[in-house]
Amino acid sequence: MLRKALKSLPKTLDDTYVRILCTIKAEYCSYAFKILQWLVFSVRPLSIQEAAEILAIDEEAERGFDPEYRLEDPRDILTICSSLVTIAIAKNDHNEDYEELRLAHYSVKEYLISDQVSHGPASKYDIAVEPDKSIAQICLLYLLYFSEPSLSTYDMHAKFPLLGYAVENWTLHARAAERYTKEVALLSMELLQSEKHAFINWLSLHPHRHPPYVFVEAPLYNAAMEGLYQSTKILVDTGADVNAGGADRAALVEASSRGHTAIVQLLIDAGADVNAGEAVHAALVEASLYGHTAIVQLLIDAGADVNVMGVYHGTALLAASLLGHYAIVELLIDAGADVNAGGADRSALVEASSYGHTAIVQLLIDAGADVNADEADRGTALVVASLHGHYAIVELLIDAGADVNAGGADRSALLKASVYGHTAIVQLLIDAGVDVNAGEADRAALVAASSCGHTAIVQLLIDAGADVNTGGADRATLVEASRRGHDQVDEGAIYAGTDTALIKATLNGHDPIVERLLKAGARIDTIGVRGPALRMAAIKGHGRVVEQLLKAGAQVNMKTTYGSAIKVAAEEGHLGILEQLLEAGADVNADEATSLNALPATTLEAAVMNGQFQIVERLLEAGAEVNRNTETYSRTRQYQYYIQRLLEAGAEGSPAEPSSDVVYSDALHMAAKVKAYDVVLLLLKWGAKVDKRSWHDDPRSKLPRSTPERVVERLISLGQDDDDDDEEDEWEDDDEDDEYNADEKEED
Repeated sequence: MLRKALKSLPKTLDDTYVRILCTIKAEYCSYAFKILQWLVFSVRPLSIQEAAEILAIDEEAERGFDPEYRLEDPRDILTICSSLVTIAIAKNDHNEDYEELRLAHYSVKEYLISDQVSHGPASKYDIAVEPDKSIAQICLLYLLYFSEPSLSTYDMHAKFPLLGYAVENWTLHARAAERYTKEVALLSMELLQSEKHAFINWLSLHPHRHPPYVFVEAPLYNAAMEGLYQSTKILVDTGADVNAGGADRAALVEASSRGHTAIVQLLIDAGADVNAGEAVHAALVEASLYGHTAIVQLLIDAGADVNVMGVYHGTALLAASLLGHYAIVELLIDAGADVNAGGADRSALVEASSYGHTAIVQLLIDAGADVNADEADRGTALVVASLHGHYAIVELLIDAGADVNAGGADRSALLKASVYGHTAIVQLLIDAGVDVNAGEADRAALVAASSCGHTAIVQLLIDAGADVNTGGADRATLVEASRRGHDQVDEGAIYAGTDTALIKATLNGHDPIVERLLKAGARIDTIGVRGPALRMAAIKGHGRVVEQLLKAGAQVNMKTTYGSAIKVAAEEGHLGILEQLLEAGADVNADEATSLNALPATTLEAAVMNGQFQIVERLLEAGAEVNRNTETYSRTRQYQYYIQRLLEAGAEGSPAEPSSDVVYSDALHMAAKVKAYDVVLLLLKWGAKVDKRSWHDDPRSKLPRSTPERVVERLISLGQDDDDDDEEDEWEDDDEDDEYNADEKEED
């Protein structure tokens, strides 16, 4: 018995599948056939719910889809097609999990589409026979079910799982099926009748075709657009107007755009106007744009205007040049297209040059294209080719006589090539005689290349005679500023200039370029938009560049409206650069306050205000004065640690000589003003004195309204008796005052 059983086992995998198929119950054979056919030939994977919905559609029944035919449980499919299908968790377009129905193994598909099925015992499952016809019919019958007006789309996909697939993909299957059968065309025609609700519902549910404009689309337009040849032919043969739809809804335009060659020929033969839609979408322009060479030839032969101008894409020649369709460009030129027409300041040569279509550029040049044509928003062909690094095209254009200096100050070919690092093109332009100093300072090629870090280009430009000192603040304004002082000259006027190449290279830390510029004679201390090169290197933390500039003689104590190099290094916390500047003789106590930039006035003040602990310690070691502008340190509680450190270093909490006309001039008063009561406590602990003359007998007029009453009383009390140590102790030990401080912190 065992031997007999073993002999009965399938010898191959195919035999296994034959046995599985042949054991499916007769009443479920049609179900299994549909499921397997869809899993093999559908254009995307199916959910278990979609697959189950297919079984409720009968192509032979008059009604087609009947919800009553649905399986009670979609998972019954796993029983019907046992061992042939499985379920896997997958992600949909919304990144949501769903149960996808799959063939159990890739070999199942291989077997089902093989010749062995049709010639074997499982021939009833020959699913490869006209699969698109079957799938298209099922989709169309499903869509025709929705014939009620004003269909709500809110929850339709949940109630009818196959709707999404049918709406989006029926035309793909119908197009393929119409090649060998007219049955699908008849169903398609039934759906495409624009006066029927099923048609409107289909368009309303489609993710890319929505009301309101869809309501006016004729059946012929939709059939032609979707590439349904048989449907289109039926409509034409029954007298449909081949020119219906207007300029932007003509059937010929849509068929030309989508590459349906046979339909284009059908429409032309039926008398379609080949120049219809020229005000918006000309058929020739659309076919040229999308590279449908055969259709372009058909339209030209039918008398299409080769210079017709579309609103969005210009001429057909421009559209073809843009997307690199060489054969179409050649066809259009041979048909007499104007190579210099483009509309809206557009040029076919510029478009081809921009996208690197070298052969088309040569074709256009040979046909007489203007090599210096200038698109308003992009420049000449040479400019865009240089921008995108198309060396061969740049060479072609120069040989054809292109002006290497065209494009204006802010979009010259040299500037574009320098910005984007196209070294070979820069050399090509220099050899062709380009002006290396063209453009304003902030648009000079050398400045741009220095900023972007293109060392080789910088060297090329220097060798070609580029001015290494172009840019910087206006000298006349700087002289006036020096004479009258920065406080008396408008800051905007001082820095109305631009950065030099050296400043740009410094700002971005390109030390090889800095080295070359210095060697070429670049001025070190020229002031740019935000100061000289040394300041910019310090603020960005470029230690190597700082070293180069100091070695070259940069003024270490040069002041600008925005602060000296050492001050900005302290603000940013660049300890290493601070050390470099101190070693070079930087003044740690220079007062840099101006009316434009009052605080911080000193380097130490800058470090404290920016919370740079290590910098503060180093500056104190270097001899920074601690008694200048001490009120600045008391502005907020966050500086309490620094105040403690400064007091330890000898800072005074009160002015040495109180003045009756000073308001908030000392640290204690400043701390009280900004409600920093912890700082007030610290200052009093270290012996700060309350100058009662500065309160003018009414402290409430000088303090925030929210200042606790007892704080005011204690300040008044301390002001009445500067030597009362008990009052200070009482301040320190009073828990109630600590509560006031806590309340103020919470309020802040």
